[in-house]
Amino acid sequence: MIGTVLVLLLIVSGTFSVFLYYQVRIANRELEAGRQQLNKIETQQQQIIQRMTDFGRIHADFAPILAKYGITATSAAPATATIPAGTQKK
Repeated sequence: MIGTVLVLLLIVSGTFSVFLYYQVRIANRELEAGRQQLNKIETQQQQIIQRMTDFGRIHADFAPILAKYGITATSAAPATATIPAGTQKK
């Protein structure tokens, strides 16, 4: 009687171990797919931030919005065309 219970316990524990192994494999596949999706989203996010930063360099009035979210434009707005003081027409 004890031998039968031990054999049944061995079969149940083996089956449970196979089931857990299968679940781990499925979870790892889903995790890898999630990581790939996250990498894709992070790349797109960096592109958007770069485009916003470029826009902020050109349009100075957009700089406070970027500053609100901690995004800084690395260079100032482009200089406007100015005429040197000695060459202006009167």
